[in-house]
Amino acid sequence: MKTEKDVAIEINTIQIAEDMEEQRSVLRVSGKMFEKEKTRYLFYEEPSEDLDIPEKVRIILEHDRVKLKKSGNAEWEMEFAVGKEWNSPYYTAFGTIQTRIHTSEMELAEKDDELTLKVSYHLILQESYAADCRMVLRITPAIQ
Repeated sequence: MKTEKDVAIEINTIQIAEDMEEQRSVLRVSGKMFEKEKTRYLFYEEPSEDLDIPEKVRIILEHDRVKLKKSGNAEWEMEFAVGKEWNSPYYTAFGTIQTRIHTSEMELAEKDDELTLKVSYHLILQESYAADCRMVLRITPAIQ
């Protein structure tokens, strides 16, 4: 059975790179979530550097892995699964950056109408360590 609902999305990210200050960001957007056979599909748009064209984002939440795809001015796919590495090109208007993600922790929790995903991962760009990252994705029903 497929269900659809409007949702509020909050994404908190922290990046900690060697010899640099911790970088934090918070994004709050509205989106849609579909559920089909224990898999959740989340769709939303977020502002891009070129404010005229928003980035389209799709997140697929499964019990043991999460897939994220962004498209717009830049294109990037990421997959998170504990103990696994994901290699993917990050296409930008300025060229392609080879990325690698190693997921160290992931927790998907559901309480009442709230869904929370916590992911910790190492980010490697062009074969060089870039940062240790943490992302917390919180999904709640949209306020009507």
